[in-house]
Amino acid sequence: MAQSTRKGGGKIPPKHLFLTGKPGVGKTTLIERVIEHYQGPVRGFYTREIREEGRRVGFTLNVIGGERKIFAHITFRTRFRVGRYCVRVDILDDYGVKELEAGIEEGSLIVVDEIGKMELFSTALRETLLQALDSDCRVVATLTKQGSAYREKITGREDVEVIEVTEKNRVSLIDLALARLGNR
Repeated sequence: MAQSTRKGGGKIPPKHLFLTGKPGVGKTTLIERVIEHYQGPVRGFYTREIREEGRRVGFTLNVIGGERKIFAHITFRTRFRVGRYCVRVDILDDYGVKELEAGIEEGSLIVVDEIGKMELFSTALRETLLQALDSDCRVVATLTKQGSAYREKITGREDVEVIEVTEKNRVSLIDLALARLGNR
């Protein structure tokens, strides 16, 4: 069974689903399966590693059904840095945020993979995600396990359920995720 946490004593059924877990456990694969099987409009983005000669050199932001842009790379020079990667916040704002805004406008399922250190450099992304949570939309997202005030702001909401993805439960979680998101 999935390990799930909810705040607030369960007064409101969870509307939004946030997946957390160790790197490489299958969170993004689960998100991709939700996108594939969800019966309704889906908007948002997911991230992917860029590898050259077997080594990770950056990350792309992939708009669902749309464009793919490099938003973090070892060759970029910006003031926003995580480890050896510099982050282009303008890419997050111009593509990721606009995709979320369009999804809110349309009433789509909103997908964000992932909410981590790099993505949190974007103030607009943080604010737009909170707008999505307050809208009529449902949100499914992956969330870093590392603590932050923003993470606590999301996970502390009564309408958010957080499930830890593990090697043992990752295959069975697709049905649970789709059910929680109101898939018919």
